[in-house]
Amino acid sequence: VCLYMCPYARFQSAMFDSDTLIVTYDKSRGEQRGSRRVHDGEKKPANLGDCIDCQLCVQVCPTGIDIRNGLQMECIQCAACIDACNDIMDKINKPHGLVRYTTTRQQTLKQPTRILRPRLVIYCLVMGALIAALGYGLYARKPLQIDSLKDRNQSYKLASPLVINSYSIKITNKGQTSANYLIGLQQHTDLLQLHYRASPIYLTPGESMAIPLTISAAEASLYTIDTAGTGNLHITFTLINSNKATVKALSRNEFRFPSPAERAKLARDNAL
Repeated sequence: VCLYMCPYARFQSAMFDSDTLIVTYDKSRGEQRGSRRVHDGEKKPANLGDCIDCQLCVQVCPTGIDIRNGLQMECIQCAACIDACNDIMDKINKPHGLVRYTTTRQQTLKQPTRILRPRLVIYCLVMGALIAALGYGLYARKPLQIDSLKDRNQSYKLASPLVINSYSIKITNKGQTSANYLIGLQQHTDLLQLHYRASPIYLTPGESMAIPLTISAAEASLYTIDTAGTGNLHITFTLINSNKATVKALSRNEFRFPSPAERAKLARDNAL
């Protein structure tokens, strides 16, 4: 999982610099590697460093890498190798820190780590922008949702003198309290009539409900506003919390009816 699914290694390779705090093996202190007796105390064979080559740092690593070979993309900075190495240092009476958190500048260049640097400032600004965007998203989040789906089997139904369109309306209470909701239209309310089950609609927190709904209108009145003769009106459903009229959600759709050309064709077909 750490090798193939964790994205941390991909991020760290792009974001690291010489002042980034990372898990590092101190080669100047640890090399040459070699085994020794546990009770040697401060004595050690000539030309050997503090690393006894016990391989424990490799065994505890969840990704199976050897930190002594330098920083690798698979390293997830879990510090398990640090703890394992410190335990060994205690047993051979050596100070901790053979494997430790440090920076490339501090270990290799022997210079103090720079805390304030352009890269860090940019990261802080980006992180601040992301937090602000998340905060605004949570603040502006509406506690209700409405989705409308027009009946695909029939564009419209003629019941002279009316034209009827059918819809399926799905409403969701995304708030933390129960509420009553009203479905309405944002435009053409003088021409279009909504028909659905008992109003208002009661929903508990997190509850969703699909509601069959129809809209009817007098066919003759539709042509007065459809000056282009398209046989189509753009409509917007509204969902309003009856207790808080200022909280509402919108869903756009269309109302279909016979265009003048379609009406003429229907008249010719009926005359045959």
